[in-house]
Amino acid sequence: MILGFDSAFVPSIQAGTKIHTIRRGHRWQAGQLIHFCLNADQATGQTFHPDAPVHSIQHLRILDGQHLLIDERPIRGAELEQLARHDGFPDAQTLLQWFQDHYGPVFDGQLIHWTPARY
Repeated sequence: MILGFDSAFVPSIQAGTKIHTIRRGHRWQAGQLIHFCLNADQATGQTFHPDAPVHSIQHLRILDGQHLLIDERPIRGAELEQLARHDGFPDAQTLLQWFQDHYGPVFDGQLIHWTPARY
């Protein structure tokens, strides 16, 4: 399936420092093939990374714009900072603010892994 990315995330995916992505909804499953695409919703869409299978999926929720849970377990402190960096953000506050700005105070979705990493 096509997984579209903003151009800001392309360098960190290509460098291997962005190792997962967060998406609203629950349509992804382990084993599906990811087609990494830039401008996925436009006629100019192009792939920028070799296809990779979804290694695993974790349920991710953000509550009140500040509490992040993975598989219903709170993620805090250094672990939250690591998750933010692995998702292409400089820090946890930037990640949480991005989701607040785009989805409001509550978010429900998936953490899609294309490496063995898990939280």
